[in-house]
Amino acid sequence: MAFLTAWKQAASGKRDTRSPVSSLHEALDQCMIALDLFLTNQFSEALSYLKPRTKESMYHSLTYATILEMQAMMTFDPQDILIAGNMMKEAQSLCQRHRRKSSVTDSFSNLVHRPSMDQFTEGVAPTLSSEATYVYMKAAYLSMFGKEDYKPFGDDELELFRAVPGFKLKIAGKSLPTEKFAIRKSRRYLSPNPVSLPVPALEMMYMWNGYAVIGKQPELTDRMLGVITEAEDMLAKSPENEYSADDECMVRLLKGLCLKYLGRAQEAEENFRSICANEKKIKYDHYLIPNALLELALLFMEQGRNEEAIKLLDSAKQNYKNYSMESRTHFRIQAATLQARSSLERGSRPIVSSVSM
Repeated sequence: MAFLTAWKQAASGKRDTRSPVSSLHEALDQCMIALDLFLTNQFSEALSYLKPRTKESMYHSLTYATILEMQAMMTFDPQDILIAGNMMKEAQSLCQRHRRKSSVTDSFSNLVHRPSMDQFTEGVAPTLSSEATYVYMKAAYLSMFGKEDYKPFGDDELELFRAVPGFKLKIAGKSLPTEKFAIRKSRRYLSPNPVSLPVPALEMMYMWNGYAVIGKQPELTDRMLGVITEAEDMLAKSPENEYSADDECMVRLLKGLCLKYLGRAQEAEENFRSICANEKKIKYDHYLIPNALLELALLFMEQGRNEEAIKLLDSAKQNYKNYSMESRTHFRIQAATLQARSSLERGSRPIVSSVSM
């Protein structure tokens, strides 16, 4: 692949990609290589590729910080969280020193519309120049610590959640999908007696396609399943409220993903189906139904049940509109449909891509 070739050339000294960044396009190309490395589960290589430029290039610095935040979401390790948070602060400071409004708009336009960015234009890319998403993720991390745990940063998560809507940003007149999602989820904390989100960091990790990466590490996936199961138990013991159905279904979606990657297909299917069975009870998180159908279809594809998968994918695409991160879900539906139809024509079981799926 082109990005691997470029990275190997850089590592071997065949091409000096670490000379001073001479243009915006060169900087974005280098960030693209790093993001591709990250999305193919090559974390250390991605970080090593970016690190030499993080003190001088806001593009390298922001991409580096974003990858650290994704890694922190996967490990939920306090030290990883602290390192990621501090790096994002440094990246934001660098941006404030160097950026101009016009250059930021042009940069995003170039970045988002590059063909190879399709798979994560609503995941990693919007996180770069989005303070609302950053503050939301910081609050999300903190909210998942226990009352007796040491909390990094020294901030109060309730205050952070309440501050998120005030950081709303528009680029070329449009709001960022990930930011819109974070703002909508934060609004429940504006109540005098808010109902806490059960596992907000793990939910956002789903939006960033993190489970496809973490699913390759059974031990980490099993630990995450334990966290999700604890949240499920807490919801079952809590008094019913207006968010109960939404929260329970969201937890089942994440639980189903972990079970799938641990090879517990029947249990995963049961969790995905239970979301669909509770469709009419969901009040706010309407993205859950089409995504549950999508994940169930992907599970069926792995089992060679392609005709059933295509029916589910058609339903997810045709019957649900105007929900959070819709274009991201549609992209995944389209990719899955193409794979399933191709496999039917060949009469074989598809190899479901961990990056695009």
